Amino acid sequence: MKEWLASLPPIPVTTLLLYIFASVLSLLLLGYLVYLTWKLCRKLRRFWRSLDGVREKDRFEIKNDFIKTTAQILGGVLFIIIILVTLENLAVSQKNLVATQEKKVTELYTKAIEQLGSEKLEVRLGGIYALERIARDSKKDHWNIMEVLTAFVREKAKASVASEATPLKETRPNSLKKDTAKPAEQPPKEKPKPKADIQAVLNVLGRTAIPFAPKGEKRRLDLSATDLRGADLQDANLQGAFLREANFQGAGLGNAILQKADFRKVNLQGASLWEANLQGGKLWEANLQEAHLYKANLQGADLRYANFRGAHLPETNLQEAHLEGANLQGAILTLANLKGAVLTGANLQEAFLKEAILQGAHLEGANLQGAYLGGADLREAALLDANLQGAGLRGANLQGASLREANLQEADIGGAKLQGADLQGQKGYNEGTKGLTTAQVAGAYWDETTKWPEGFTPPAPRRLPPKEEK
Repeated sequence: MKEWLASLPPIPVTTLLLYIFASVLSLLLLGYLVYLTWKLCRKLRRFWRSLDGVREKDRFEIKNDFIKTTAQILGGVLFIIIILVTLENLAVSQKNLVATQEKKVTELYTKAIEQLGSEKLEVRLGGIYALERIARDSKKDHWNIMEVLTAFVREKAKASVASEATPLKETRPNSLKKDTAKPAEQPPKEKPKPKADIQAVLNVLGRTAIPFAPKGEKRRLDLSATDLRGADLQDANLQGAFLREANFQGAGLGNAILQKADFRKVNLQGASLWEANLQGGKLWEANLQEAHLYKANLQGADLRYANFRGAHLPETNLQEAHLEGANLQGAILTLANLKGAVLTGANLQEAFLKEAILQGAHLEGANLQGAYLGGADLREAALLDANLQGAGLRGANLQGASLREANLQEADIGGAKLQGADLQGQKGYNEGTKGLTTAQVAGAYWDETTKWPEGFTPPAPRRLPPKEEK
């Protein structure tokens, strides 16, 4: 039934209101005719009963009344017939109007497709915007137009080897470099960006495409393997889009809706993704070096083996995200939410995690060497066999955390909360060896619930002030 209704041509509001008015009027007239017929029958009965005993004058009045009532009935029937004929004419007119509109849309669609193949930029732009208008006005043609536009981008902006990610800037000391001479000044290279027609298509897709499932379009926009470096997709809606192996290096995706989008093996190096919604997205092996993701939403995203080296992720939501084997070396994660995130085997060397939320996070085998976690929340976190050598954990909350076999050599745990923490099996715990020392523990807070390695003699317990315990 729903499919049949959806297949019906659209009816203008004025025509629909006219249909309703005519139908209601017909029903009222029909009811009035029934009333008149009933009244006529009563008068006929009275007329035949009293015909013999009435005067000539009264007989004339009765006959006249009978003729008037009959005329009213016949007039009502004629009026209903006229209304029915009018409705039929309106239906035919509506069908003709729909056919005319469809013919016009087909002509516009064909002409717009021809314009896309023109060698002149202004003609191609006219075709693109004509297709946008058709997509907005004709729901039936919407998806076909989206496929035409995405195919245009895939054909005209194919990703190539030349558009691969550029390496990070060299940071070696000058003494290690072979040539210390000052190089000649080179003019700054112009940053790559899409051609005008490609950018126009991206603008149309970003503001016209019907959102992906569950309540929107079941199919996905396909921009896979495209070169979209420097593209402007700010505020674009690409929910559920298929973007695998595309190159968005330096692109602007701020505040974009990218929920459940497929970004596997995508290059987002240096891209701007501030406040973008990537919830549930697939970014497996994606390159996000030096990308800006301030307050971005990556909750539940698949970021396995992704490269976040030098990326900016302050206040980013990475709750329950999968970051197994990901490279977060030198990344900035101030106040980031990594609650329940899986970072098994991840590289967080020299990462900045000040006051980050890592409650219940999985950091088994992760490399946190030289990372700064001052004031971070690591309650109930799993740090089994993690490398925390030289890490800054001053003021961090490690209550109930598991640090079995973790390397805490030269780590700063001054002011850290170790109540209920499990440090059994700690690597090299004796004074002077590689690992935990009594001097480190002296500056931390702990109590009888803290589990120490076998044979390790901690200093006297240092309890939290009463206010902090509450």
